[in-house]
Amino acid sequence: AIIILAASGQWSDVASEVAAVCASSSLGKRMFAFASDLLVSENMVLFVDRALSGMPSGKVTSAMVEAIRQQCHDEAKRMHADLDLTERRCVAIEYRGIKVDVPITTLGEEISVRISAFLKTAAAGANLVCLAFEGDLVDSNLRASKWTIDDKLLQDYLAARLACNGILEQEEWSNGEALKALMTSKSSTFIGLDRTFVLELAFVDAMASDVGEKVLGDRCLECLPKDGVHKSLTESLSALAVLADSRLYSF
Repeated sequence: AIIILAASGQWSDVASEVAAVCASSSLGKRMFAFASDLLVSENMVLFVDRALSGMPSGKVTSAMVEAIRQQCHDEAKRMHADLDLTERRCVAIEYRGIKVDVPITTLGEEISVRISAFLKTAAAGANLVCLAFEGDLVDSNLRASKWTIDDKLLQDYLAARLACNGILEQEEWSNGEALKALMTSKSSTFIGLDRTFVLELAFVDAMASDVGEKVLGDRCLECLPKDGVHKSLTESLSALAVLADSRLYSF
């Protein structure tokens, strides 16, 4: 414990000492449980992201995803982490080109949501239908995916998105706050179909905040000339007019 308290830098620098102290006594666990949980979360983020990005290009099958999920569970056990321990918190997850804050309750749930973020981002606009507002919000972030996601992995995602689009077509919403309120009111329906729909809800929440303002600012700059990119005044004004008529601007 003295070594930990005397250390400087990152908690990862004293990871083995934290684990030893937490395992040594109930007092040690009470003192440094927060650091142990933080280290587990940080390590799992790196482990999941590395496993997903390291998949070979081509078709992603259910068997491949389940193998990665099992690898993550095995890694969690190696770190003596409880996959089912309930502790509600928010985690930052990369989704459709931005960081979103997603509420989760267990480490097992976090692993599932991170895997879903990867699958949804890779499949959106291909064999996974986009939400009614999604195209305008993420166009500048879209990249050609080197993966093709098996339809079997997308069934729950597709069901929730079709239900959401159906509601969005029937209800009135004119801006980000109205959309956020509408989707929050129907969230139990969507999550009942897709347990990881918390990603889409967090995405709308982020886009209705300063995150969305930054995306809009970046998109405005894309309409203007810059070093190496020539745009006439007419072209810039035309691009800005299109942007002003988009869902992103209404947010």
